[in-house]
Amino acid sequence: MKVIKKIIAILAILFIFPASIYAKDYNNIEIYDIKKDQLIKTVHSNSEIENLVISYLQGIDGIYAKLNPIPKEGYAIKVSLESPLVLQNEWINNIVDQAIIVLPKEEGPKSFFIIFEKEDKLMCFTFKGDVEVLLEKLQFKVVQ
Repeated sequence: MKVIKKIIAILAILFIFPASIYAKDYNNIEIYDIKKDQLIKTVHSNSEIENLVISYLQGIDGIYAKLNPIPKEGYAIKVSLESPLVLQNEWINNIVDQAIIVLPKEEGPKSFFIIFEKEDKLMCFTFKGDVEVLLEKLQFKVVQ
């Protein structure tokens, strides 16, 4: 039951802060503490950070196949892209304007993407790339 509440809470947060496709400025990046279920940091994005996230998106290398993808503890980094990105590979064929990088404290992949497809269908993907570089640019340290 707690798992369902956390999923609903994360989805509610995502809909409270919708992305603006026509933004003239770079969007803010929001970092959430999953266990505390709260926004803990907001960082103004820039072209360097956005290009790094795009490289992660282009480095999707598999589906994160876990029954409940939302960990009990960890962080979620919500990134809204200034310009939508067309992603086409063997796992996804979609236009992406927003993605969430999940950094679970539990065992498993270090990080994975949550991407919403058509009709708010949630898809999770593993990817190639060093998230530590992004965390450094966001000036955020993961507390273990």
